[in-house]
Amino acid sequence: MGVEVRTIVDDELEAWIAACNNGFMRPAAEGAADFLRTAEPHLDRCWAGFDGTSVVATLRSFATPLTLPGGAMVPTAALTAVTAKPTHRRQGLLTRMITPDLDNAAERGEVAGILIAAEWPIYGRFGYGNAADHCQLKLDVSRTRFLREATGTVEMVDAGTARRECPAVYDRYQAAQPGAIERNGRWWDIATRLKPFPGFPIPERFWVLCRDTRGKVVGYVSYVVDDHWVDRRPENTATLGELVGVDEEATLRLWQYLAQIDWVQTIAASDRSVDDPLHWQLHDARALRAYERSDFL
Repeated sequence: MGVEVRTIVDDELEAWIAACNNGFMRPAAEGAADFLRTAEPHLDRCWAGFDGTSVVATLRSFATPLTLPGGAMVPTAALTAVTAKPTHRRQGLLTRMITPDLDNAAERGEVAGILIAAEWPIYGRFGYGNAADHCQLKLDVSRTRFLREATGTVEMVDAGTARRECPAVYDRYQAAQPGAIERNGRWWDIATRLKPFPGFPIPERFWVLCRDTRGKVVGYVSYVVDDHWVDRRPENTATLGELVGVDEEATLRLWQYLAQIDWVQTIAASDRSVDDPLHWQLHDARALRAYERSDFL
């Protein structure tokens, strides 16, 4: 008997998650199925390859608006959770799952398919292509001086306050940022660790809000700091979870806050725009290094 490809039903969700975790080389996580059920996983968009009763391949999509240059938003189908067990690779299972999923997306009026591809060669034959790049940034704090001081104030807050304040900031950011997609409440619950996703540990982060001169929250940053000392001198790195500002002023104010943290020598930021304006806001632009530029969306 060959492999059957179809969408799953509720009592197959646990096996589907286990197969997905296997594909990403993660251990099974107890409680993940119940967690996803509360998030409305839309099982009609969860595809699987069944070899008998065993799930050997997975694919899922979800609907999200995508911001285009100029500020328009269009409905899209975001692809995720694409896996195949090592025993069932190169058997055409991806084609058999993705083709009907894309057909269904077109029928729903989702005008584009998007994803963050783990491997470049796989998706081009289905019509996907590189739309936006990203890079990693490292800022040497000891060499950092800014050309001007940004306005606004910053305050450290707890995760509960971040959960209340940050979504509205991101919504404003998304509305103006090409390539950005929406985030629902469950995304924020996970990011702030108020409702952890089983099997996806997120470190406890510091959260900082930026307010403009009128007191309105216009930006936020989350980060962790390692504890690294050499010869009794701190050489710590602040690694950003995310830095978001609704405008250049808020973004600059948050960078300036980070550069003033005692004992931090390096600020590391991933998934930044390749044309991040921070270079042009420094006395010495070489204090900032961009590296690992790659396709993203």
